[in-house]
Amino acid sequence: VRNAGPLPDRLLGAWSRHAERVQLRERDPASATAFRASEDGLPIPAGGVLTMEPGGPHLAVMGLREPLGPGATILVVLRFE
Repeated sequence: VRNAGPLPDRLLGAWSRHAERVQLRERDPASATAFRASEDGLPIPAGGVLTMEPGGPHLAVMGLREPLGPGATILVVLRFE
């Protein structure tokens, strides 16, 4: 997620009609491998990038309303500060 603006921003949440919920997750500072739900959102620095990837901050799409096949995509709406 690229923030082209002059001020920092924060990804606060996400939603998809294809799932019961979409949760922002970040690495748990108390663990080398565990993740936890982000309570404060995920920061995006001014003029910077928030990279979501396995092993880093990411979205967990839970309770899919229909099974997804190989190569399937879903629409996810992101909510920013």
